[in-house]
Amino acid sequence: AAAAATGPAIYVVEAPMGEGKTEAAWYVADCWVRAGGQGVYVALPTMATSNQMFGRVEGFLAAAGGPSNLLLLHGKALVNDRLRELRRRAELYDKDGQPTGVASEAWFASNRKHGLLAPFGVGTIDQSLLAVLQTRHFFVRLFGLAGKCVVLDEVHAYDAYTTTLLENLLRWLAALGCPVVLLSATLSRDQRARLVRSYAGEGATDSTEVRYPRVTTAAVGGSVHVEHVPADPTRAPTVNLRWVAEAELAGRLRDALTGGGCAAVVRNTVGLAQETFLTLQRELGPHGVEVELFHARFPYGRRKEIEDRVLARYGKGPSGAPENPARPAKAVVVATQVVEQSLDLDFDLMVSDVAPVDLVLQRAGRLWRHDRADRRTAVSGPSLWLVEPAAGADGVPAFGPSEFVYPRYVLLRSLAAVRGRDVIRLPGDLEPLVEAVYQERPPEGVIPDGWRTALEDAQRGLRNELNRQRMDAMGVSVAAPGDEALFDRSNLDLEEDDPEAHPRLQARTRDAQPTVRLVVLYRVGATDSLTPDGSLPAVTDRPRSGRRRNTRLGRGRCPGCTLSNTRRSGRGSTSGTAPRWKSPRCR
Repeated sequence: AAAAATGPAIYVVEAPMGEGKTEAAWYVADCWVRAGGQGVYVALPTMATSNQMFGRVEGFLAAAGGPSNLLLLHGKALVNDRLRELRRRAELYDKDGQPTGVASEAWFASNRKHGLLAPFGVGTIDQSLLAVLQTRHFFVRLFGLAGKCVVLDEVHAYDAYTTTLLENLLRWLAALGCPVVLLSATLSRDQRARLVRSYAGEGATDSTEVRYPRVTTAAVGGSVHVEHVPADPTRAPTVNLRWVAEAELAGRLRDALTGGGCAAVVRNTVGLAQETFLTLQRELGPHGVEVELFHARFPYGRRKEIEDRVLARYGKGPSGAPENPARPAKAVVVATQVVEQSLDLDFDLMVSDVAPVDLVLQRAGRLWRHDRADRRTAVSGPSLWLVEPAAGADGVPAFGPSEFVYPRYVLLRSLAAVRGRDVIRLPGDLEPLVEAVYQERPPEGVIPDGWRTALEDAQRGLRNELNRQRMDAMGVSVAAPGDEALFDRSNLDLEEDDPEAHPRLQARTRDAQPTVRLVVLYRVGATDSLTPDGSLPAVTDRPRSGRRRNTRLGRGRCPGCTLSNTRRSGRGSTSGTAPRWKSPRCR
């Protein structure tokens, strides 16, 4: 499809985990660049997946030959060791004055708004979504994406807020002449249709049923073509599904790993992961089992060390071979969703909390991922253990802290879809399970009678929440390219950097609480240090910087003030008249 394309189009690649979706996407990108396209941007859900993909894209570009300018884009990119090496490489020139091989020019990293101007980029989806938020100079990011092939991985993984922004981004990418590749192993039929229509137009519908795995292609204003692509028959595992009580987890893992093997325990919250880590460390450590903890709330330097260690120990070998000499003989990784998607990890056994079924399937995609011969666990074949949820007062399962992360309605539907199963066959069961959870009405006989009232209450709450998320996203998003109010609509000038700004004035790409960055200090003896061993003393006697509080209101009214519809700043209004702040925050 990519080789035969005569212009930009959208490609939706739906295939099982580990099937080669990334290589397929890069082939589309390579066809575009060779035909005169402006470059490539690869967007992923997290910093961890972006870091790993950065190395893979560097390998793609190196194999293509010739000089290439590649940049990593996320909030902690400048402390990435590989990016620093490519920036040093950019300072080396050959006799013709051109960068040597794959490099990263410093100018593109000097300002966060320059990043998408680099010919080749890898980063989080947030960097591309900022192009359609009402931030100051948002059009610079749109200009950076113009003419590029944009690859969006794991597009099923986002909530309604982020998905609404994504749909608007697809409209803009179509208007800017960008081919787009969407990758997912567990995309629902409704999600696929909405994303394709966002790019190709409301008339781009397809009523034919083509079985999974498949590739969907559509040009702007054109028809939708869907083609079945057979999966690799050698990669069709049958995952054994079992249930385990929380109190029995340590003992069951000890027995399963008696002869060796590596397991992952995926909890839905950081708190649960920390508690599980301490318990397993205490119970399994004396039996020679290494226990590691991996989540996103570590200080970034420490988190990057853990991430690199996990990839080195549970990924492929140094030369890309399945056999990895660094793999431990007997170990457990306790993690959160950071290991769920896009990371090329291989575990012999996995334990997971109940989560939305598409994410459970993604987690199962880390099982027996590599064709290794040294499987040493006491379980036969890929095995997924789900932690049994507690029973609520009304007999309906209670998911505890998981309900702060995932909607209760989706958790109940997901639990109902997998109850009574003892195996999951991949890829055959992927689509039926996803549709059983996300289609409007659950299949007959799936929902227990005692759950119906609780399920209806949860569904009403979810609908209200989805509507709120969509309305919030539409309120901060740039108007669509064809919107008549595009040039009349005021720009909110949303804040990208100031956590003290009102939440409604922040450029949020995800529906989550605003984050605050902290510097962690360690008390070593009588002094504070930036490192646990005291090797880097912290200077804490300097006065705080005189950083000005956020006083720029943008266009419109501040939530706490009654001001005219004029752009104002802390130094006064554009007309030179000093503003009269009524809100303490604005003062």
